[in-house]
Amino acid sequence: INADKQMVGATALFVDFGELSELALSKRYSVFENDYRMVFTSDGTVVAHPKRELMGKKLTETNLHPTAQAAVKYIENRQDSVLNYISVDGNAALLGLSSLNVSNFGYLYVGIVAPEGSIFAPLNSLQATIFGSFVVCLLAI
Repeated sequence: INADKQMVGATALFVDFGELSELALSKRYSVFENDYRMVFTSDGTVVAHPKRELMGKKLTETNLHPTAQAAVKYIENRQDSVLNYISVDGNAALLGLSSLNVSNFGYLYVGIVAPEGSIFAPLNSLQATIFGSFVVCLLAI
C-alpha cells in the first residue's frame, strides 16, 4: 500500500506443512517415553499431529477436555507455558507450549505432550531407592 492508500503489490508465504510435520513428529526429538509433538496455528488449528485425522481441526474440536480449551487460550494470547493436560486419549500429561515466529506473517505454536508417568519415572525411582535405603538403615540399627 503506497502513500495514496493504493495497493501496489502483495507478499505471500508458503509453508510446507508436510516437511514441518516430519520434523515436528520425528522420534529423534523425543525426550520422554511416549511423548509427542504437535504444531498449531494462532487460533489453535492443528497442522501437525501424530494422529493425521486431527490435522486441520481446532484442538478444541478434537479434544473436549477443559485442558485443551485452556491450551488454546494460551495459544490465542501468545503465551508460552507448561500446562497440565489431558490428551485426546484421556491420559494425564504435561503440555509445553512455545511460539514460533514466522517472519512478519504470524506465528505457529509447537506443543510437546509428555505423559506424567514418563516425566516423573526418574523421580519415582529415586524416591524408591531413598525409601529402601532408609528401611535398610532402620533394620541395621
